[in-house]
Amino acid sequence: MKLFFACHITILSLILSAFLCTGCSSFGKRNTKALIDQINDSTMPAEQRTLLLAELGKRALQQPDNSALQRDYARLLLAAGFASSGLKIYREELAKYPDDKELRARIVNVEISGMIPPADTQAGLLTAEQVMVIRELDSIRTLDEIIATHPSEPRLYVRRGNHFLVVDQESAGTWDIKKSLTLDPCFADALFSLAVMEMRKGNNMASLNNMHQLEDCIDKSDLMPKQTWADFSAFLHSIIETDSLIRENPDRPDNYLNKAILYARGKEYDLAIAALDDGLMKSPDNARIYAFRALIHHAAGNQEEALMDLEKAERLGGRIDSELSKQIRGSNK
Repeated sequence: MKLFFACHITILSLILSAFLCTGCSSFGKRNTKALIDQINDSTMPAEQRTLLLAELGKRALQQPDNSALQRDYARLLLAAGFASSGLKIYREELAKYPDDKELRARIVNVEISGMIPPADTQAGLLTAEQVMVIRELDSIRTLDEIIATHPSEPRLYVRRGNHFLVVDQESAGTWDIKKSLTLDPCFADALFSLAVMEMRKGNNMASLNNMHQLEDCIDKSDLMPKQTWADFSAFLHSIIETDSLIRENPDRPDNYLNKAILYARGKEYDLAIAALDDGLMKSPDNARIYAFRALIHHAAGNQEEALMDLEKAERLGGRIDSELSKQIRGSNK
């Protein structure tokens, strides 16, 4: 899901997940081997293999000293059409093991093949989201190298932290963003990123506190305020006000609809759906809520759920909304 006021990257749904242990137990090794075997399985659909490749990329990122894993990941990246990313990992390995002749020869072969028109690979079969995950992992590796030589630059940690969040590594992303604030307590982009993170977890007052800190820093440091900060602050106040109305009138369906509308305007579809789910718990036969949830599911790409909600809305409402039906069913023909 994209948030229209999110700095320079897309913050997807923040799935709580901690870094895997770098220690690599035998169970972990077996898991990784099974994962690689599945990616190599040509009978498996290409889209599923690419999802597994993204998962392997996360493991490789978490185990930088596992040379075998790094090389397996590089090889599979190359096979999937990500030549520059795979080659980059091979070169990193060669820097660690400069006497590895086999690896050096492999790099030369890859470089030579890069001059030849590419054969049919999985690259053309990937969805935009799958390509994005691979690129995010590559960006994290690049920032690792830059941070190693510029460890006191706060903006580098914020950039890497936001990339971590995109690939569902919240603990690593949070650490990076907070690290930037230890280097500069008034680093505006870090405060803004923390505010967005707290909002997405439902901690709206904590998010507002981060925005208050940001506003104080703008005044103290004479920063030029960004429109995105103002937009987010206004959005946050609206959500908090709507939450207050829901607490006062928990059985009023319009409050849940209004909250969902606010989230939908920010393209926070998961949060919009959650608000509508809450509304249906209070008003389970509300056709308007089902109709709007159908529209949100459609916007989020959940076509099957959209059709189910549309049918419920039509049954409960006793009529067909021709415009909504055309918008949702028209894309399914």
